[in-house]
Amino acid sequence: MKQIAHCYSANKHNPTKFHLHATCFTPKFIDSFLISYPHYDKWDMKFHLEDYIEIFKDRLQNLVYLTADEPNVILNELEEGKVYIIGGLVDKNRYKVKKKNFIKRYLYLYKIFSLVIIRY
Repeated sequence: MKQIAHCYSANKHNPTKFHLHATCFTPKFIDSFLISYPHYDKWDMKFHLEDYIEIFKDRLQNLVYLTADEPNVILNELEEGKVYIIGGLVDKNRYKVKKKNFIKRYLYLYKIFSLVIIRY
């Protein structure tokens, strides 16, 4: 939850704003999130029950999945029109196998890069 709030705050104070989406937002997670952040529904951010594949199904060729597990490091600039997914933002180690299987299923649709946070 703190990671989502941190992303929102950083984006809010950044001169170049991004459209932020939180996906797979389960009702149980929403209830917990609402306790910690009671006004999150007023944030300039979209929250979805669906996963990002469903949300961006018309733009699959523009998806770029960012994960620490990938050896290919992202370029220094972000491309306009691409949808950047920060994988593992809230993922725990127990989801790694499930996540990798999910990524492999859609690997042919989009690029996967590592985002080395410490560099930025």
